[in-house]
Amino acid sequence: MKVASYQSLEWEDVQFSEMDSADLKIVQTSLKKSSFNSVKVNLGNMSADKLTGDARGAEMFGLKGNDHIDGRAGNDVLYGCLAEKGGGRGEKDNLIGGTGKDIFVLGTDEYVLYDDGKKNTKGNADYAIIEDFSKDDKLQLHGSKSDYFIGASGVKGENGQGLFYDSNDNRKLDKADELIAIVNGSFNAKSLGSSIFV
Repeated sequence: MKVASYQSLEWEDVQFSEMDSADLKIVQTSLKKSSFNSVKVNLGNMSADKLTGDARGAEMFGLKGNDHIDGRAGNDVLYGCLAEKGGGRGEKDNLIGGTGKDIFVLGTDEYVLYDDGKKNTKGNADYAIIEDFSKDDKLQLHGSKSDYFIGASGVKGENGQGLFYDSNDNRKLDKADELIAIVNGSFNAKSLGSSIFV
């Protein structure tokens, strides 16, 4: 995969799940050799990864597995899971933006990520844990603001606010709605209003 520029890549259209390990290795090697002026690209494997950014902004992809992603400094975009159908299913990913204006990707223009695919369960076996949400950060979500609720996560041992997707589309938070993230830090209804909806 030869990359002319970082901006020319449409990351959410890359079907990483269709790559075998050799193809994935080629992409990882190519990205390590590529030089982007303002953004580092950090691509994990199809298993649990520990990815760490640096002083530049980073676009970080955990792909599959229970990942730990730390952007550190710079304006980062963090994908804990595959940005495709079923992305995040069965995963618990820890995402740390660090300093800067970070974007935590929990949805794409086609899919809600960390959705277990079941309509009548809370889905609290798979979610992203956002460890340091600040007023400068944003969530990227599928749909619109009215599709989401903030409430107690209901997950024992996890602090922070639960972010739920209205999976039964009844416009009220109930036991059938899908937990997609537990957000620690300065996260509230205003933060949800300033999210990026695609």
